[in-house]
Amino acid sequence: MDKPMFKQLKKTLVDVGILKHVYEEPDPNDDQRIQGFRQFVESVEHAVCGLDSVEQELINLRYFNNDATDKTDADVIKAMGISAGSYNKIRLRAFEKLAELLQLEVGQINDT
Repeated sequence: MDKPMFKQLKKTLVDVGILKHVYEEPDPNDDQRIQGFRQFVESVEHAVCGLDSVEQELINLRYFNNDATDKTDADVIKAMGISAGSYNKIRLRAFEKLAELLQLEVGQINDT
């Protein structure tokens, strides 16, 4: 995975983690933009469900937790009880799968 795609996917996961909590409950008065955010969050969550369990755990701990914006890679490494090398391999594998599952290309993520 090239560096621009990696950075964009990481930013997307952070954004989805935030949006997930902001737009948690559907409201009949939501405008189309909010509905679009919610659908995007659901599509990313669905893609995460397609990952292996250890990949799901890493993504959920690092990006989708209530306090995910405060969690660092080191926090997740410690919580999972794995080495930094293992963390990086698992994260890269998860990111590659997510990019494929979401059919993302460089530049496409910023348009959402």
